[in-house]
Amino acid sequence: MSRKHKGSEPPVSDEAVNSVAVAGDPGTVGTDDTREYQDEPREPVPPAESKADKFRRLANRRVNNALKTIRYVRNLGNRATYEYTEQQAQMILAVLTDEVRMVKEAFAGDERKDGFSL
Repeated sequence: MSRKHKGSEPPVSDEAVNSVAVAGDPGTVGTDDTREYQDEPREPVPPAESKADKFRRLANRRVNNALKTIRYVRNLGNRATYEYTEQQAQMILAVLTDEVRMVKEAFAGDERKDGFSL
């Protein structure tokens, strides 16, 4: 299964992302390795929660978890601790960039996912 891409970025398959291993790191990119961190504690869901309240509750938790995880990925760039190839680094950056683009499209309500129309 290959991720959709636009622009000059090369396509990155899920298998390729999952195969990026870094020396000294027991996990690989793309796995749900929760040994280093845990999700934020879940709040109880109010019985009559509005859609706006649900959005705020979930957005706070999910964005904070995403930021924490991205910081762990950023730490992989430390060459004093890890050894990696330029190709491995580019694969990580490409998949993260692609996911951020898809989030932007989701919030923009962009119905045109592929192709061209007037």
